[in-house]
Amino acid sequence: MNTQDYIDYLELINDGHSQRSAAKILGIPRTTIQGYLKRIADKDEITEQYLELPETSIDKVENNQPKICYLDIECSPTKSYTWRRFKENISQAQILSESFFLTASWAFNENEVHSLRLTSNEAINEDDEVLITKLWHVLDNSNVVVGHNLRRFDIKKINSRFAYYNLPSPSPYKIIDTLEIAKARFAFPSNKLNDLCEYLDIGEKLPHDGFSLWKKCCAGDDEALIHMEKYNRVDVEITRELYKRLRGFDNNAVNLAIMSDNVGAICTTCCSDNIAPLEDKFAFTPNGKYQVYVCNHCNTKLRSTSRIGVANKLVRVDRKSVV
Repeated sequence: MNTQDYIDYLELINDGHSQRSAAKILGIPRTTIQGYLKRIADKDEITEQYLELPETSIDKVENNQPKICYLDIECSPTKSYTWRRFKENISQAQILSESFFLTASWAFNENEVHSLRLTSNEAINEDDEVLITKLWHVLDNSNVVVGHNLRRFDIKKINSRFAYYNLPSPSPYKIIDTLEIAKARFAFPSNKLNDLCEYLDIGEKLPHDGFSLWKKCCAGDDEALIHMEKYNRVDVEITRELYKRLRGFDNNAVNLAIMSDNVGAICTTCCSDNIAPLEDKFAFTPNGKYQVYVCNHCNTKLRSTSRIGVANKLVRVDRKSVV
C-alpha cells in the first residue's frame, strides 16, 4: 500500500464507506490497510481524516501524569429465533444477528467527555467498524482504564470487536473496576451503577424508555441514537465521580505513582505530592513499624517504605495494620 492508496482510502472513508467497503473498492486486503494504518499510528502521524475525531478526543494530560481513561459502551441486543421465553438454550443456527456497538464514551483524567455513535445507516446495517477502529486508538493511548463492571463486560466486548475486525491488541493498560471495589470493600444496598450513585448522592443515570430505546437505535432512529449517546456520556461522568469517592478504600488499587514522572514521595492513587504525616499513626508489618501519611487531595492513607526518617517513597496502607 502506498501514499496514493492511503489518500484514496481516506477519501472513501470521508464519503461514508466503512473500512471493509473501502478495501473492496480499492482491491486491497483489509489486513494490509490495517497494518499500514497501525504503522502510521505508531509514528504519531495518524490523521484526523482517518480518525474523524477532534484533537481533544484523546486529550493531552500533564507530562508527569498517567492517562486515565474513564470508559463506557452501549451495545445492541443479539437477535435470534426462540421457541419459548424461559429456559431456552439458543444455538448458533437460531442467531439472526450478533450484538454490535451503538455508542462509546470516554474521558481522560479531568477532561471533558467525548463520545461516538453510529449513524442511522450504520445502525441499520449493523456496521460498527468505524466506531470500533476509533475506540481502538482511545485505548491504545490509555495507561489506565476505569469503568463499572469493566473487566467482565466492557473490555471483553471491546476485545471481541477488535478481533472481529482483525485489529491488534492495543498498548498495555491497567484496569480499575468500580464494581469490583464496591463488592470487595463495602456492603452497599446495591452495587448497580445508578443505585450506588444515588446512594452516595453523586448523580444518576439519564432516564430513558427502557428496551424500546435499544429497538429504535437498531432501527436507525436518529433521535434514539442521540439519546443513547447522551445516556452513555452521563454514565462516564458518574463513573468518574464514583471512582473518586471509592478509590481511597481500595487496598488493591493500581499504583499510579510508578506511571508518573514526579519524584519523591507522591500518592499512589492520584500522584499528588500534597501529602502529610498523620501524628501518632503507624502501620505495622512483620518487618516493622512505619509512619502513616494522608494524601490531602484524594484522602488515601499511605505509609513510608522506610522505618525511620522522612519518607521518599510511599505505598498504600492495609487498613488493618493502622494503629
